Amino acid sequence: MRRAIFFLLVLFTGLAQASAQTVVQGVVTDAVSKRPLQYVSVVLKGGRGTVTDSLGRYTLRSSGTIATLQV
Repeated sequence: MRRAIFFLLVLFTGLAQASAQTVVQGVVTDAVSKRPLQYVSVVLKGGRGTVTDSLGRYTLRSSGTIATLQV
């Protein structure tokens, strides 16, 4: 019985860590006019990236901690 409980505890802990994601959302705007910038590349330092939509919005998902965004 103890082994079964230990196994389930390890299993659920692993699943919780595997499903943990960091999500970053935002809007890229022009510094002067404050208007949204369309189709701008937004990249996590290290490779993963996306492009803003017609309203300047973006969403990035990462399985790790996000340290630096590049626009």
